[in-house]
Amino acid sequence: MFMFIVSISLISMLYMSGLVMHLTNKYKEKLTCMTAMMIAMTSGMMASLVIGTILGTLMDGELLSPTMISVIAGMGIGYFTGRPITLMAALDGMLAGIMGGMMGAMLGVMVIYQSPQATILFMAVIFIVVMLVLVKLIREEAGLTENKSKSVSKSNIPSKSKTQQKAAVNFPSQKILIGVAVVILLLMIYSMSGSGFLNLKNAEGISSASGSA
Repeated sequence: MFMFIVSISLISMLYMSGLVMHLTNKYKEKLTCMTAMMIAMTSGMMASLVIGTILGTLMDGELLSPTMISVIAGMGIGYFTGRPITLMAALDGMLAGIMGGMMGAMLGVMVIYQSPQATILFMAVIFIVVMLVLVKLIREEAGLTENKSKSVSKSNIPSKSKTQQKAAVNFPSQKILIGVAVVILLLMIYSMSGSGFLNLKNAEGISSASGSA
C-alpha cells in the first residue's frame, strides 16, 4: 500500500512538472519575465518538496541523501522550466528547488514514525492543486482564455473548431488530474482513520505499558 501511494505521487509529480515545462516552452513568447519567474519557482519548489518528503520517509531517517537528491531534482526542474524564457527565471527556479528540497527532506524524516502515508498523500494533493492553478495561470497569461471567448463570439467556423479542439485536449487532462487528487485525498483519509492511527496508538500503548512495568 505504501509503495502504491509513493508511485501515484511520483507519477503525478512527473506528469504535472512535464506539463508545466511543455506549456512554458510552447508559449514562451507570450509570457513575461515576472510570470516565468513565478512559474519556475512554483514548479521547482513543489516538485522538490514532494520528492524530498517521499525520500525522507523511505531512507530510514537518513537526511543527507534525500536532501541532495531532491535539491538536485528541484534545481533541474526549475532551471529547465524557466530557461526557455529568461535566465533570471531559471535562476529563480533553481533557488526555489534548493529550498523545497531541504524542507521536503526534513519533513519526510520528521514524520517517518508518525504517519508517512498520510503526509505523502497530503503533499501530493497540495502539489496537484497548486500545479493546476499554475497551468491555468500559464493559459491566461498566454491569452488562451481570451482567444476562446473571442472565437465563440465570431462566426468563423475554422477558428471555432480549433478552439474546441484545444478545449477537448486540455479539459479531459484537468478532469483526470482532479480525479487523481480526489483519489489521493480519499486514500489519505483512509490511512489516517485506519492502520496509521491504530498503529500509532498501539505503539503508544506498548511504550506506556513498558514504562509502567
